Amino acid sequence: MNHSRKAFTLVELLIVIAIIAILAGILFPVLAQAKTAAYRSASLSNLRQIVLASLLYSNDHDDGLPLLATGNPENLGLPRPRVDSWVWTTQPYFRNLNVLVDPGMGDPSGFFGSGPAATFFNQDVYPDYGVNYLFLAPWMRDANGACSLSGSVTSSGGSHPSTTIFYAGSYQPNEDANNIPIGGYTDTGNWIVTAPAMLSIVSNSPTYCVWPGMDWAMHPGTFNGGQPFTAEASQRYNHGGNNAMLDGHAMYLSNDRQAGGTDWATSTYTHTRVVSASKYLWDYDGTFFGTKPPP
Repeated sequence: MNHSRKAFTLVELLIVIAIIAILAGILFPVLAQAKTAAYRSASLSNLRQIVLASLLYSNDHDDGLPLLATGNPENLGLPRPRVDSWVWTTQPYFRNLNVLVDPGMGDPSGFFGSGPAATFFNQDVYPDYGVNYLFLAPWMRDANGACSLSGSVTSSGGSHPSTTIFYAGSYQPNEDANNIPIGGYTDTGNWIVTAPAMLSIVSNSPTYCVWPGMDWAMHPGTFNGGQPFTAEASQRYNHGGNNAMLDGHAMYLSNDRQAGGTDWATSTYTHTRVVSASKYLWDYDGTFFGTKPPP
């Protein structure tokens, strides 16, 4: 009796391999999108905890929101004299410093772990979420005109708290010695976010200060690989970022929505302007530091 042994032919094996490769090509992008969505959801949770901590702080401090800094903001990041940003003034209300790390970025420098880089002055300035400091924790001039003071506003004084950005995902852009973007981004966050269109408005203010070099612009072509540069606001998740609002809720916004109400400059590193106050998501009470933008 003859017993024949059946086996796959080479053609059949190649067909099976091709089918597996096609399925993998379909599934891998789906899995990557699911992973990104999970990161975005976890990041939103972090922002909810941060904004709720700030509102709890406000309840304990006569309705005042956390200060930009407990001393001269220029001394942030220095071991002495110790000056705390909102990170450490609100930390007792959220406890776990890991909420300051966006899972989509991680903590490659070890600022929020247990290593030697996990110092208070690194944690002061390098969280992955930045505060809308111009409107909600203003940086101001002293009697000599120096930018050495940190102000605050009340949590109940905003005219539209549900549409005022309090915190946003942030990053440190690569900049030259003059704070001008030179392309690309670093792997760390930033404790502040400059509101779009505010650089040109506040730069010459006798009362308020703004960090130079921070403006909102989208650069086509090779600059930053054609990606948007939006001050320290991060476009980390599908051309958008997570935000926490003044009323305590958190939400994802596309980059166009984050810069809503502005002309979001598109040519070179030019100043973005407010073109519609009603669509703007960063102002506190509609005063715009004395300017009168279009409705």
